[in-house]
Amino acid sequence: KFKFRYAASPKAAFEKELKNRKITKVFLKEQVKSQLLRDKVFAAATSGVAVSDTDAKKYYDENAETLFMVPEQVKVSHILIKFNIPEGQELNDAIKAEAKEKILSIQKQLKDGADFAELAKKYSDDTASAPNGGDIGFISRGQTVPEFEKAAFDLGVGQVSDIAETTFGYHIIKCVEKQAPYLKTYDEVKDTIKSYLLNNKQLSVWEDFVYSIVDKAGIVYSSSLKGQLLEPRETAIE
Repeated sequence: KFKFRYAASPKAAFEKELKNRKITKVFLKEQVKSQLLRDKVFAAATSGVAVSDTDAKKYYDENAETLFMVPEQVKVSHILIKFNIPEGQELNDAIKAEAKEKILSIQKQLKDGADFAELAKKYSDDTASAPNGGDIGFISRGQTVPEFEKAAFDLGVGQVSDIAETTFGYHIIKCVEKQAPYLKTYDEVKDTIKSYLLNNKQLSVWEDFVYSIVDKAGIVYSSSLKGQLLEPRETAIE
């Protein structure tokens, strides 16, 4: 006899998740309604907010060197032979010697003309990059451990490093491409700037709107509640 297993329907899975989280449908419905209402009020209150090209360009000019400068980068591939440390033990000379023997064998194959990418696929213990021939993409200074960084940035394009030791194990690194520092143009970042400035302006308008409602309502803050909804401004009723 054949037994068939049917996956739970989306509705059943949803209801099970609600039950696991101890959330009732009524409560969830009210929360959704409340959020939709807030979104509508927010959209109405901030409908006139906009960011001009002049504002965006001014922000770019004032912050270009600090926010939009791309640092020096190098694109590298590597072959990693990890230190095979058994659980409960610490790194020792025997473990390092075993890893060193493997990386020396790979280095010899490279010197004999073997393809770097193929050796990375076959031998590298970096399971994330090995399938891609050891490619880890572009790195900037400060993103990797110091020993790896120094070896990578000391290479010229196309060069392969000597064996580099890090806390992870032994590496052989290949420099694929280098990119000098450069400043992103205004056109590259203007949409991001406009989105950022618009969000800030909307939040400021929204805050003013909410405070105006609180002030008009004459809300009196008790000491236990102050700050949980909105911290009263100096002009608000205490």
